[in-house]
Amino acid sequence: MIQLIQEYVSIAAKKHPNKIAVDFKDKKITYKQLDEETNIIAHTLRNLGCKRNDRVAFCLNKSIDSIKAVIGILKADAAYVPLDAQSPDERLLQIVRDCAPIGIICNDETQDKTQRLSGTVFSIKNIDGNRSPPIYHNIRSDLAYILYTSGSTGKPKGVMITHSNIIHFIEWVTSQFNMSENDVFSNHAPMHFDLSTFDMYSAFSNAATLCPIPPELNSYPEQFVDYIQEKKITIIMCVPSILSYLARTNAIRPGRMPSLRLIIPTGEVFPTPSLAQWKHTFPEKTFVNMFGPTETTVECTYYVIDTVPSDMNQNIPIGRACGHLEVFALKENNTLAGVGEVGELCVRGPSVGLGYWNNQEKTQAAFTENPVCTLAHDWMYRTGDLVELQSDGNYKLKGRKDHQIKFMGYRIELGEIEVALHSLPSVKEAVTIFSKMQEPGKIIAFVVLQGTENNIKEALHNMLPKYMIPHEIHVVESLPRTTTGKVNRILIKEDYEKNPHYR
Repeated sequence: MIQLIQEYVSIAAKKHPNKIAVDFKDKKITYKQLDEETNIIAHTLRNLGCKRNDRVAFCLNKSIDSIKAVIGILKADAAYVPLDAQSPDERLLQIVRDCAPIGIICNDETQDKTQRLSGTVFSIKNIDGNRSPPIYHNIRSDLAYILYTSGSTGKPKGVMITHSNIIHFIEWVTSQFNMSENDVFSNHAPMHFDLSTFDMYSAFSNAATLCPIPPELNSYPEQFVDYIQEKKITIIMCVPSILSYLARTNAIRPGRMPSLRLIIPTGEVFPTPSLAQWKHTFPEKTFVNMFGPTETTVECTYYVIDTVPSDMNQNIPIGRACGHLEVFALKENNTLAGVGEVGELCVRGPSVGLGYWNNQEKTQAAFTENPVCTLAHDWMYRTGDLVELQSDGNYKLKGRKDHQIKFMGYRIELGEIEVALHSLPSVKEAVTIFSKMQEPGKIIAFVVLQGTENNIKEALHNMLPKYMIPHEIHVVESLPRTTTGKVNRILIKEDYEKNPHYR
């Protein structure tokens, strides 16, 4: 097993120097070129004073440059911090002030924005020099990256992930799904989303080719599918909303994307009707539902989808622990939840991260000692996700602790209402919020429709108890999303409570 994740590139360059490492739009780079050009970045950073466990940020749109920045920073013994070039300056300033990088890598497209964030900025286009391999000083337990996720207080949280965390995940996933140098991996996720960890290091560890998908194709489903076909992509991991969009627009049809063998929806619930359409269209392809927070290094559970539930109101299980981890559910009294019982999903093992950068309070709240183990200092991560253990050993996601509400004496999972809404033929997308602007509060649903509108409330009465029926249902053209593609619940709630036209 290797010691540092940048070694994946160097090893691949020795074995397959002329093989394409990254293929993006009309540009390509071989493993030899990637290895040498990232050596130059590493030496440049070292000359600027970069040392072990320093942080280096980069603000780059999706490109070969962004991949080079990641590997170059790692080769300089530093940890990389991706900055979303599309995010507002104020949010990026919060991140820069928090992690205090020694500098920010940019290019011509992002130089103006980057200069507003930091005094130490250097363009990747101007880097040239020593191509020899640098000598590494860091070890497997050192930081590889800090990814900033949304915080409940409005301040981003920096999740710390080590080389060792990543290596254990990549070694498992490669073995589990028979990945090889013959695969072509998509890279749909932005670099500041942890799914990019799977994309990059699964490809590089296997000396396979990585094909970043241009973000603009998200709005053009036919071109999205054409790109997968053109690049002969074999493995794609992405958020279910994209797969649902491709299904709704009839971009997926029998015979298309023949190279694609493994499809991994992850990051949010995959509506069962959309999954059924994918499975019916491509029965020969393998579908794996994966689940996990950034804090556990991409994923912690997986479920190979052999069959789709006949009841479209039922969610697909999130499955069981990835082979290098252990997962279990704890009830409120910190005892193990048994079959049929709901508890908080907890994760222990070598891919659980170090905690939150510069935030000891949140780290101590989420990364805790295991209360059901007699060993001292047996650490686990509390995900905040509520799950139910099934009799077959798989877990089903029931919602979030922070999405669970208590209304009129009832505990209600907003996610359960959304599952019911998604099962209706007239509903394309749906999200529910709970507002306490007026006591005792209101459950509000926002839906995007397809086809003829039916009486949604009447349909829900056949599926949900009366106390779970939304008080208001608002039809909207689209649902706002975060930069990682997830529905932006915070923005939806803020808009509802500020906008008088809803009342």
